[in-house]
Amino acid sequence: MLLAVPVRDVDDRCPGVLRPFAAADGAIVRLRVPGGRVSSHDLVTVCDLAERFGQPFVQLTSRGNLQLRGLDEPLPGAFVDAVAALGMLPSATHERVRNIVAGPDASLDSLVQQLDSAIVDTPSLASLSGRWIFALAAGDETLPAVPADVAFALGADDDSSWTGEMRVDQMRAGEVRVGGRSFACAAHQAAATLVAVAEDFVATTQHDDGRFWNVTDLPDDHPFFARLDERVRAAEVSAADMPRAEARPATGTAAATSKSRLEVHLPLGLLDAPAARALDEVTQDVVVTPERSIVVRTLRDGADLPSATRHLRGAGFVTEPGSARARFSACVGAPYCRRTDVSTLDLTRAAARIFDNGNWCDTALDDSRIGSVIAASTPEHASADDRRATVSAAPRVHVVGCERACGRPAGEHHLVVAPHNLTDILDPNGRS
Repeated sequence: MLLAVPVRDVDDRCPGVLRPFAAADGAIVRLRVPGGRVSSHDLVTVCDLAERFGQPFVQLTSRGNLQLRGLDEPLPGAFVDAVAALGMLPSATHERVRNIVAGPDASLDSLVQQLDSAIVDTPSLASLSGRWIFALAAGDETLPAVPADVAFALGADDDSSWTGEMRVDQMRAGEVRVGGRSFACAAHQAAATLVAVAEDFVATTQHDDGRFWNVTDLPDDHPFFARLDERVRAAEVSAADMPRAEARPATGTAAATSKSRLEVHLPLGLLDAPAARALDEVTQDVVVTPERSIVVRTLRDGADLPSATRHLRGAGFVTEPGSARARFSACVGAPYCRRTDVSTLDLTRAAARIFDNGNWCDTALDDSRIGSVIAASTPEHASADDRRATVSAAPRVHVVGCERACGRPAGEHHLVVAPHNLTDILDPNGRS
């Protein structure tokens, strides 16, 4: 049975710096941040650019990138030059295809850099869709929850004295996953292999009139899968000479590093300059994730985890696990987008505030159905803490102004389309 073939009646409009997208409030640009690896100082600079040239916030995207909007059209030369000076525009031809999502583990840093360089150095990959995704994970991490086209899972290092940097000169084993297949691959070959798979996709779809943007678009009998099966068979022949990839709990320094991380969220994934400066005061080493969170991997000298957590909470970051403000997300909505008249950000902020405060039946909202999303699963007189625990275990809620559903998370979630009021968001029988 063949998979359904998508009908693409529009071009790939995924924005970049050199190819912005026109919205109601001005141009939208997206800065690729491979693997989410970015310094806190650069985040401050990007937020300053947003404040200077457009809307005074930066959107964290569902692929771990940074989006700015409300910019002048055409883009000011000073803005483009400033982005290039940050190293976020290394290639005019490949800027939109540098989509690498990766777990925050430091053992992936070298591989992220290698893969990014290999993508930019491969001319044919310039024709990939801006929606094509490379994904990486390490050790006991799971692959990021994004619809990756090709992924590499790095096996655990057998050396308990591991220092947090991947030794790509050794035959550390891993696994490539693509198109429902998987095959063994050594770490030092991973970047080249992932790029080769992407080249196969480009080569086998070049005469398909742009119908296929991703591997999941392809019918079962597409020539791409024949090439992929050849790679699987070749890998099986050489697998006997490769150490087995095993995902097991990290040990030694790796375990200590993992435990010292701090993951913080931004309400609705919006970062402004004051919040970015607060982040820069406690760390230099951060990773932006597809969950629209920021992982603080190391702290500045003199800082400790409790004080850093308090500092970031005071700056507006969400530091409490299970907070509704981390579970609720939204497209930008009106007045920024011309596709809708729904103020999605305002409605979603209000909904998250109700959940976090435990006010499930706030009479000021004059709607007895509000909070029924949890009523069936909590006792009638449950405490606010009990109700919050129920909320934290529930799927994410993503609010959008139209059927296009921009920014929709990849994992399990409840989608609310064009809500008229808070009830449509908080009631499971509302608009979805």
